[in-house]
Order: sequence, then C-alpha cells, then structure tokens
Amino acid sequence: MPGENLLIISAGGLGLVAVQIAKAITNSNILIMDVDDKKLKEANKLDADISINFSFFRPSQDSKKFNQWKGMRSFSRFCK
Repeated sequence: MPGENLLIISAGGLGLVAVQIAKAITNSNILIMDVDDKKLKEANKLDADISINFSFFRPSQDSKKFNQWKGMRSFSRFCK
C-alpha cells in the first residue's frame, strides 16, 4: 500500500531482488540493512530509499533520522 514501510534485512542476492520486486509492485518506502557498504551501494542504485550499515548504527544517536519509520508494519527477512 502507498506510504507503508518495508524493511529488508541483508543486501545479498535475495535482498537486492527483493528491492527490485518491492519497487516494481508496491509504492512502499524501502529501508535495507546490511554490514557491507558495497552491497548497500548496490541497493541504493536499485532505488532503496534508505540504506543502513547496521554494524555502525547506534539507535540512540541515529533515531531522529528514522522517526518516519515508526509503526512499520511490513517486514521481510532475506538471508545472505
């Protein structure tokens, strides 16, 4: 649904395919998380809205950036 948020954990092969599928069939905001900056850059090329290297993510310091993600209803997990 438009305006919903989708979290994809891992920017491996399946995660990147999930970004492409989500962009093609939904109007959701896409947040992708991984520990590999190279994979996150690839996700950005595929139009992920926000990418986070969660090895450096500190919720107490970065939470202001993600206030729009409160109440996230959609959640997908893709393993590397």
